[in-house]
Amino acid sequence: LIGLAIFFVIGNLLYYSHFFGGGDAKLMIALGAVLPFYDSFMKNLNIFAVFFIIFLFAGLFYTLFSSIFLAVKNKNKFRKEFAYFDRKNKKITYAGILIGLLFIAGGFIIDTIFFYSGILLVLLPYIYIFSKTTEKISLIRQINANDLQEGDWLYKTVKIKGKAINVKWDGLSKEEIKLLKRYKKNVLIKQGIPFVPVFLISFFVLMLCIF
Repeated sequence: LIGLAIFFVIGNLLYYSHFFGGGDAKLMIALGAVLPFYDSFMKNLNIFAVFFIIFLFAGLFYTLFSSIFLAVKNKNKFRKEFAYFDRKNKKITYAGILIGLLFIAGGFIIDTIFFYSGILLVLLPYIYIFSKTTEKISLIRQINANDLQEGDWLYKTVKIKGKAINVKWDGLSKEEIKLLKRYKKNVLIKQGIPFVPVFLISFFVLMLCIF
């Protein structure tokens, strides 16, 4: 019960911080009742901490490799869209490179932490462009309004008879879906990279670490 309570807080924090969808948050909460293997409170807290660290790293690498896979799979579209986003965000890119180079120079004079921070600042605009391109070519699709499900994410605001159905983290409600089915044939929705495998990977890695 204590584990369930702790992961209930973590799951909701990640959900309302817009890192998780509803299903991911519920899965995280359920794990809180599964992970306590010992009758020692401190040992179980240690397991929680280790699991969460593993989960963060697994999520990072899983998302990165999934994005690279989607980019390679749709390489022709990717090149075109990447060039478009690169042109559109030139000011941000140049600013990132300029500030990054200043930090890198500071790394040779002040401290090496500035050097590594500078490299990150140079890369950040391109990471942003890469993620936006991957989203555009692979995670946004047009579906028939009759196929919409509660919780689906709109890609952009839809206006129907003076009423706006806005993009929101909770996704579409039943009432909004009824409106869209009545007045719209097709709707653009945004999908996320399925995150459930990260839970399984993290759980297996945790098992290897503690047993």
